Parts: sequence; structure tokens; C-alpha cells
Amino acid sequence: MNEQDDTTSNTFDTEFFSEPANVLWDAQLTQQLRVLLHADRLLSLQSRDEHRSPEFQHYASLSLALKLFDLIITHTGLGQDIEHRQAIEELLPLLEAMDRGAGIEPERTRAVRMAERVLATLYNEEERRGPFKLDYTTFEQGEAVKRTLSVRLLEERHHVDGRTVLRLSNECANLLLNALTVNLEDAQVAAEAIIEWQLKRGRIQEARGSAQWALQHSMRLREHMEHRLQDSRRDLHSVDWREEMRHMLDDALLHVRTRCTVEHSIVATAREQREQLEPGSRQAYQLAEIIELIETCRQQHLMLERRLMEAPRIFFEEQERQIFTLRPLLLFPHPQNDLLAPLLSLPRAHVVQTLDTIVSACFPASAPGMFSLARYLHYLLQPRREAQVDSIPIQPRELIDTNYDQTRFTVEMVERAEHYLAALEQPKRLSEVVLAAQDAGESVAVLEVLVFLVMDYFDEQDSPEPEKLPVYVLKTDTQQFWLSNVAGDDVVLFPKQNRKEHQHAF
Repeated sequence: MNEQDDTTSNTFDTEFFSEPANVLWDAQLTQQLRVLLHADRLLSLQSRDEHRSPEFQHYASLSLALKLFDLIITHTGLGQDIEHRQAIEELLPLLEAMDRGAGIEPERTRAVRMAERVLATLYNEEERRGPFKLDYTTFEQGEAVKRTLSVRLLEERHHVDGRTVLRLSNECANLLLNALTVNLEDAQVAAEAIIEWQLKRGRIQEARGSAQWALQHSMRLREHMEHRLQDSRRDLHSVDWREEMRHMLDDALLHVRTRCTVEHSIVATAREQREQLEPGSRQAYQLAEIIELIETCRQQHLMLERRLMEAPRIFFEEQERQIFTLRPLLLFPHPQNDLLAPLLSLPRAHVVQTLDTIVSACFPASAPGMFSLARYLHYLLQPRREAQVDSIPIQPRELIDTNYDQTRFTVEMVERAEHYLAALEQPKRLSEVVLAAQDAGESVAVLEVLVFLVMDYFDEQDSPEPEKLPVYVLKTDTQQFWLSNVAGDDVVLFPKQNRKEHQHAF
């Protein structure tokens, strides 16, 4: 009997340990684990408070951080974005209240230093404002895998008006909005569904708060989609236009049009309820605010719809522009590694002093944003200056006709490049011809002329005498090439005399 029990126990252990880890570990657990890790850096603020000097231990860093996040979310996208200095001023009343609660005389200098420390922690100044690196373990195909999660909480960005404002990362904003496991589209659908339900139940005050969250989701969705579209302008190959972007654009257009219909229904419901209330009442005022917020959401969606409809045109323009690209020489310093990283390691005063000395060289002179009547009157009231005609003698010059065409390549360079094309006897790839010229010791200028001639011969209709072209250029597939100086489509060059027979072969 004991032997049978032992056998059963051993069988159970064998079956348990032979069970693959991907069955015991659901993929949803990995997502939930990543969600919990996003809160790790925020919760670590409390442990930091215990290790501060005694004069700062009565301050609650986590409360200050949440207040700062709320300020940034409330003002983002409404023309009232928070700057670093404004954030410190907004935290000072809370720090003063903490001083009084601890029985300590409030001191502005100490409070400012504490606010700076909280911001520095959220910036991750210890790692030069890079992302927080958090290690975790997950299970894939029966194996334990260690991975690293990059988390950002707070960062400074350049605003369109020239200021440097504070922005929360998407992870941090989702953490505050209780939507870490929900994407932007689903979060917005849920927010507007809540608004409709609250209006039907007469919970107008709660519907107003939900409308504010819906507006934040609308602005974040528009910024996210515009950022994805902007990536294609930087590098066409960084975005998968064949599969990913095509499905994303279709889904986004469907989402935007559905949201516009729902938002129109919400506005109509709010207006009907407002007409039944006494004008000037508190609930009528709240309904007017809800209507304004939802109309702003609708405008955000209409702007996004316009950008989404222009996205295919942007793709074709960038595809045409980036089809042949000369490889740039890496002679300039790397902006992030050689310039930004050393500056971030310096104190703020040194950074400001350094930037003040070079800003005039980085940015051109800018005209005033609008016409100033005061400046114009001041200009008209200035005393007139006498023109000194004969102060500098002007020597008359003899004008002659000249050729205004400034050629970069000499005639000899063009002839050497045409020689390689005229010498073709069999179809060859462009990369083979360029490599042959490069192995023959030709200069970079001759290689560039060779590529430009192939681009010129690509469309026979653009040539006034197509029958005199030495080769025919055809793109038979999507093969690419990348050499030391040029890159692009690896087209096929057919000799003129035997073009038809080789076309059938390819």
C-alpha cells in the first residue's frame, strides 16, 4: 500500500514538472506584471523619503508627484502647458501645508529644494534622464526568460511657442487614468459610453468629469497617430505600410467616424436636457460645459480624420523622395551621445550658460509674430538720416554675358560614366556596374554621375530621343542594394541591342 502511494506521488510530481510553463503561465500574466512594474518607480518615492536628511523627512514625495501629474494632465493641450518653474510654484502650497502639519516653520528655500528633488527623481536625473530599467521574469515556450522594461514618468518637451513644457509619458498618464491595460481607442469608447449613461441617469456633475477625461483621451489619440505618421517622413522603412499601417489607418478611420457619431448624439442629449432646465441654474451651466468639452473632442477627431486621409499621399511622396538616397558621411557629432548626454550631466546653471552662447548660431533670426502698431509708430517718429551719396565711390563694371548653369560634374566625368553603360553586353544589376566602376578606381563623383544617369534613363518618355539611350532601365523586383556611397533599388540594366530577348528571360 505504501509502495502504491509512493508511485502515485511520483507520478503526480512527474506530470506536474513535465507540464510546459506556457500552460502554467498565461500570457495575460505577463501583461499584468508589466502593469505593476510601471507603479514601481512611483512607490519607490516613499522609501526615498525615509533616507532623506531630517529636514526633508516630513515631506510626502508620492503625494507631490501625484499632484504634479494631475496638473500636467489638466493643462496639457489647452494652451496652458506647465513649465518646470510653474510646477515648482504649484507644489509650494502643499509643501507649506506639510511644514505646518509637522509643526515646522515654513521656509521657501527648503520647499523649493524639495520640489526640485521630486522633479529630479521623476526625470531620472541619476541616469541622465534616461528611462528607468526594471528587470522581470516571464515564461515563453516552457522557458523562463528574463527581460528588461523601460519606463518613463516625466520628461521636458519643446512647445510650438518656444517654451519647454512638462509632459507625462503614456505609461504614466495611463497609470493616473487607471487605464494601463486599455489602449487609447478602447479607453475613449468607454469614457463616452460612461458619459451617455450618466446623462441618462441625470448624474450631470459626474458626466462633466467623464467629459474631461474623454477630451484627454482624444488629444492623446491624435498625438499618437500623428507621431506614427511623422515616423514615415523620417524613415520610410521604419513603418510597415503594407500590413501594419494599412490596418491601423482603416481601424483609426472607422474609430474616428464612429466617435463623431456618438459625440453628436451626446451633444444632442445634453442640449435637450439643458432646454428643460431653468436658464442660469447650476445644472444648466454644467451641461453647457459638457457640450463644449464634447464639441472639442469632435474637433480633435475631425483634425485626426483629415490627417489620416492625407496619410496615403504622404506615403507615396516619401517613397518617391527616399527611393534613391546618397549615404551621408558620418562627420558630424551625434546629437544625443556627443551633445545632449554631456549637457545633461552638467548642473542647470552651466547648461543654461552654454545654451545661451550657442543659441544664436543654431536658430535664425525670426520675424515678429504679428504687426505691432506701437513699434511702427516708433519707427516713423525716428529722425530721418541724411544719405551720404559720395561717401563711397562706386566703380562702374563692365557687364558681359555668361552661362548661369553651374555644373557640378565635368564633361569628362559624364563620359567616363557613360562608358560603363555603353560597354554592357549582358543585363546587369545597377549594383554590379557601380561595384565594377568602384573597383576600377573611379572617384565618388563618377559613381554619383553613374547613378544619376540611370535615374535619367529610367523613364524613356522623359527623353527627347529614347532610341539613342545606351541602356534600358527596368525594375523587375523589390531588391535593394547598399554600397559605401549610394543605396536604393537594384534595377536591371539591359543593353540596347538585345533588350527584348533578355526581357523574356527575366
